[in-house]
Amino acid sequence: MSKLSKLFDKLMAKERGIVIEPDTSDEKHLKWLRSLPCAECRAYAPSEAHHPTYGRGMSMKSRDRDAFPLCKKCHHDFHAAKGTFSKWPKEQRRAWQERFSAKYRMMAGGAFDAKDELF
Repeated sequence: MSKLSKLFDKLMAKERGIVIEPDTSDEKHLKWLRSLPCAECRAYAPSEAHHPTYGRGMSMKSRDRDAFPLCKKCHHDFHAAKGTFSKWPKEQRRAWQERFSAKYRMMAGGAFDAKDELF
């Protein structure tokens, strides 16, 4: 990706109110997420870390801190728009990701426990 493309992505993100942090990697957080049950179906760990697909430019991954746990099946179904997610419009998929991303960011900060059903 060229420097101009990266700059353009940052400017577009800034206009949309998206904060791009220089370091998006957090292995400790990802390890913790993988130890939790699936956010969607509650299947036991190990889970995969799902990085939200909104608010990122081309060839940009969202921050690890925005990820949340999904079992292998739910993770695949979400990206393939199958199963539970098959008829969800873009707005519903975004809202679902935002809700779980916020929940697990608060959990990481100690606001509540994984077993609490706040969302």
